[in-house]
Amino acid sequence: MNAETRNIRLPLCALSTQLTWPVRYLENPQQAMLSCRRLKYNGLIFRFGLIHPYEIVSKSALPAFRAMVSKRLTENYDMTQQEVASCLGVTQASVSNYARKARGMMLDLEIDQNIARAADEVAQLLASDKPDQREALRLMTEVCDYVRFNHTLCALHEELDPGFKTEGCVACLGGLTPESGTIRLKIAT
Repeated sequence: MNAETRNIRLPLCALSTQLTWPVRYLENPQQAMLSCRRLKYNGLIFRFGLIHPYEIVSKSALPAFRAMVSKRLTENYDMTQQEVASCLGVTQASVSNYARKARGMMLDLEIDQNIARAADEVAQLLASDKPDQREALRLMTEVCDYVRFNHTLCALHEELDPGFKTEGCVACLGGLTPESGTIRLKIAT
């Protein structure tokens, strides 16, 4: 194996703690050359097997949603990158990457009005004088469930793993209930 190749083993169970994704974020799948079980990106070749929906959520949907919230906090609430990082539980460098569109761009979640409204609400919750972190976390979790339940990840999954056919797949549904297909926003009182 040359220095440009990384073999990435993906676990078959969610309890594994080993690295399960390419060492570098794949932020723009269109820049990558894909083939079954191989990914060439920026000169690095990654080999992978089964990609779990939670891995796609954690490496694409969650960073995309954090980027949306980050943008709202900096633009609408005049927060610094360090303040945003502290609110979101990420590093200042991550917030900088969100701002430069170097991270969190695998999925465009802004096109979904439900997710856009959820990002507005999370930003409002975190920017308030008494931030409700529990409610923000609940809402972020619901967004992740909503993304899985509504098959937002299917096209990306097929792009990342062309050998995996998502047609008829229900892996993202798991034990989710139909309520997972909605985002429960608080009604302003």
